[in-house]
Amino acid sequence: MTTPLTVLSAEDQVWLHGLVMIHMPARVTPEAMAGHGCLWCQAPMDTSSIDLAPGVNQWRSCAVCYLARLASAMTWRDWHTHTEACATCLQPEDCMVARGRRAQHERTLAALGEALRCTARCRLTIGTGDPAVPIIWEGEAASYPGYAHVSCLARSGREV
Repeated sequence: MTTPLTVLSAEDQVWLHGLVMIHMPARVTPEAMAGHGCLWCQAPMDTSSIDLAPGVNQWRSCAVCYLARLASAMTWRDWHTHTEACATCLQPEDCMVARGRRAQHERTLAALGEALRCTARCRLTIGTGDPAVPIIWEGEAASYPGYAHVSCLARSGREV
C-alpha cells in the first residue's frame, strides 16, 4: 500500500491553481481564447486538458503545461515555507536545505524558460549564485509570489 507524500487541502489546491494562472502568456491566440488550444503551447485539447477558469472563460491547458507550472508553484511554496520557519534562514545564514529547495525551484523555472527576477527592488534577473529569498509581494489586486536579492531587501528597509 502506498500513501501520498503530501495531501493538499481544497484551499491549498485553489491557491496553487491561482499561482499557475499568474504567468499568463504575452499573447493569447484565438484558438486558446476559444478553448481549442493550450493557453501556453497552443497544443490541441484532448481528454487530459485542464479547464483553467471554469464558468469564467474557456481557457484551457494541456496537462504538460499545467503540470510544469504546478511544479513551479509547489517548489516556490516549499522554498518560501521553509525560509519563513527555518532558524538558520532567519539569521540569515547559509542553509543547505533552503539552497536545495531553491535549486529544485530553479529547475522548474528553467523547464518553463523562465528565471528568478527580483520583484523587491531592482527587477533584475537573479543569478544562480546570488543570495536571494522567495517573498510575497503586494500587488494592486492580490498578493503574489516573487523573489528578492538579499541586498535589495536590505536597501528597501525590509527584514531579510
